[in-house]
Amino acid sequence: MIVNVQSDCIEIITHYAHGLQAGEIAMNLKKEYQCPHWVETITAIIEHDDKQINFEKNNNLTDLGLPADYRVVESDPRDVLERCKRVMIHCKSRSGWIAILVAMHLEFIYADLKDSNQEARKFFDDLHQLQIDLRKVYSVNATQCADYYQILRFCDRLSLIISQDDVPSGGRKLEINKSIAGIPYFVSKKEDRIIVEPWPFAHDFTLTTEVYLIKKIKFESSDQLQDCLLNEMPVLKTWQIAKR
Repeated sequence: MIVNVQSDCIEIITHYAHGLQAGEIAMNLKKEYQCPHWVETITAIIEHDDKQINFEKNNNLTDLGLPADYRVVESDPRDVLERCKRVMIHCKSRSGWIAILVAMHLEFIYADLKDSNQEARKFFDDLHQLQIDLRKVYSVNATQCADYYQILRFCDRLSLIISQDDVPSGGRKLEINKSIAGIPYFVSKKEDRIIVEPWPFAHDFTLTTEVYLIKKIKFESSDQLQDCLLNEMPVLKTWQIAKR
């Protein structure tokens, strides 16, 4: 979960909503950045964080009973590995192309996990071999896939910056990452608009995401938080993405 503390409530954006937001960002990219198997690529971007949260098993609260932002949750390497396995089973059942891109994403995020234990090492070795085998199916090489993966990285990172309210104001710029076409991208705020430079999109657009505004601050358990989210109606939050 992405958790933003507001003056009168806690704003929660689920990782599922974050994935949809990243997919919406991708949908607005210039046509020249739309790689082969574009539908599957969009799906990979939308689903790259699916199956990550398990309310029944994981604690999603801080020590004070507040909803825990994903950035402060300390996960056991074994739990992370189990989540990675869930993600890959989900992806492989849908598309090999999706599996390639998400496998690259898991390798990028959890590179340090590989050396944590023998089971993790085997998982990532198998993941690497899976990519080799699937690239043969799709007749692409590792360099091409690395270029295509940068689209996912860009959309994921920009979505997180926006959702976390990290876009700087006052004329300051924040680097998104060095991704699409191998060049660095920056984001800034101008009045009510979010500016991305250099401009990778086909046109200005409105980004819309469901968020939960939770008045209840403290929870007794993750189950209680889950019940709250299931019964709470979301609100729509919008951002204007513009060239200037």
